[in-house]
This record gives sequence, structure tokens and C-alpha cells, in this order.
Amino acid sequence: MKIFIPYLHTGDSRSLKYTLRSIEKFMPNTGVVICGSEIPKWLRNVEFIKYDDQPGVRNKGNNTHGKMLHCLDRLGEDFIAYSDDFFLLKKWEYQNYCWRNLLDVFRPNNWGEAVKNTMQLIGNAVSFEVHCPIVFNSAKIKALNVEPVDFGHCVKSLYCHTYNIQGVSYPDVKFRSTRFKENIQFIIAGRKFFSTHPDSWNGDMEAVMEELYPERSWYEG
Repeated sequence: MKIFIPYLHTGDSRSLKYTLRSIEKFMPNTGVVICGSEIPKWLRNVEFIKYDDQPGVRNKGNNTHGKMLHCLDRLGEDFIAYSDDFFLLKKWEYQNYCWRNLLDVFRPNNWGEAVKNTMQLIGNAVSFEVHCPIVFNSAKIKALNVEPVDFGHCVKSLYCHTYNIQGVSYPDVKFRSTRFKENIQFIIAGRKFFSTHPDSWNGDMEAVMEELYPERSWYEG
């Protein structure tokens, strides 16, 4: 299976660099497809598919889903939906992870609007919005009834609910603010994966990443 990463180039590509290092370490010999308007100059050995985002925060969710639909013909029958802020800590087991219910992952921001849109369709269902990879079937993604609305939908949860996919419960961890190195290491100890928000990146986060993934990857020029 190929890995699909929707990408928005902001000028800071550290997260993508370490995401790819973790892929090479724990999912070796997996093809990577990256879709976006542009990619970092250092990036190598991926399949790049150009897609121009619609501007504005209201289109963020729709842009992500639009990129996926745009790339389906190049992803094969099944593919692994990824993000540029997922970091594996162990060999990937090809599980679909869930954690609590959609209302539990609601936040009063743009993401919360996507949660509300999703709950209008499937109610307070089990949340598959865990910050880790998930396996999608291309035909089922194409058939999924997702009308473009402001802020989009929680596509992972909508997909798994629509097709009655059972998940493995696993607590989510996404760092949303800066922390000391020792605190980061304590939180991720023994975990399978974690994620970061751009606001969490400082010298301590980068030091942890360098310890976890010290080797340059095949994807770095």
C-alpha cells in the first residue's frame, strides 16, 4: 500500500522531515504520495501530485478531502491516509485506532465545527480522529457521501461509521504547546505514536525528534 500525505507548505517543514524519517524507520519500503500546491526543496523520492488549496480556514477540511479524492487513481485499491505531523514509535500494525466519542474531541474552534458537521450525520459516534495513520479503501472513500460544507467533516470517523469498521481503542496524544524535553519523553514513553501542533515546536521538541530519528531519510535531498 502507498502512504498518502495531504500537505500545506508553510515554510517550516521540520514536521514533515521527521514524519518521513519515522515512516522509513517503522514502515520501510512504502511508497509515499504527497499532494499539495508545493513541497519543500529538500524533498526527494516521493510522488508529488499538485493540488491548489482553496484559501481560508473554512476550507481546510474540504481541502484535505479534496486532495484525497484528487489522488485516488494513483493510490491503488487500499492506501494509508497519513499526515505530516504523525510520528511512529513502533512498527506499524495496520490497525484502525479509535478513542472515546466525537463529543469528547470537540473543541470550540474550526475543528469543533467539523465535529459538529459530522455529528449531524452520525451522531455522537465513536471517534476515529486519533492522530495516526488509517487504512482507507479507494472505492469506499469515493462513494462516501461527504458534501463540501464550511469546515468540512471528520472523514476518518465518518468512513468507519459508514462502513461499520471496528476500531482498536488507544489514547490519543498531540502536543499543542511547548514542553520541556523530559516532559515530552515521559509522555511518549512506551507509546505507539504521537503527534504535534506547530505551536509545540521549540528546541526541546526538535531535540527529542533528533534522538528518535537521527538518521537522514531516503526522502531528504
